[in-house]
Amino acid sequence: MDNDPLLIELLDFFKIKSGSSGFFRISTDNFKENEFDELLKSNNLFNEKNIIVCDYLSEGKSVFSFVSKKLKQCASSENIFIFLEEDLDEKVLKLFEKETKKIEECKLFVGVKLKKWVNDELLKQEVKVDSILADKLIKECGSDLWCISKEIERYVLSGQ
Repeated sequence: MDNDPLLIELLDFFKIKSGSSGFFRISTDNFKENEFDELLKSNNLFNEKNIIVCDYLSEGKSVFSFVSKKLKQCASSENIFIFLEEDLDEKVLKLFEKETKKIEECKLFVGVKLKKWVNDELLKQEVKVDSILADKLIKECGSDLWCISKEIERYVLSGQ
């Protein structure tokens, strides 16, 4: 599974809320039309929902051509379909807005917002806010909040 903290939080939310147990990850590398169709209509043995994360399917033209025709079915499926995309063009974004139930745009923290987030995390972990430490964490991890939080945890556990 991806180390994206937002995706992890979203998956945890759906697992708790819907009692979902099945998890599927689809990319253009492992995409099969018949398997996608099966996920649109299938439930597992105990009528729990499956979570299907679709990674950047818009990058594969033939894959996205197929999937775009199935977006309405994704929205009405008993299963939960999560589409991770980056930099969608306006036409594709409008298609998602028209055919799906909810769109959430998540932008990476950068600059001042990222530094504030790091400082807030340091305070939560009861680490004295240190500009040098915050800069070091940002340099090592970039905008990867999960990586930063793990580095802070490691720093706390090492007792520095």
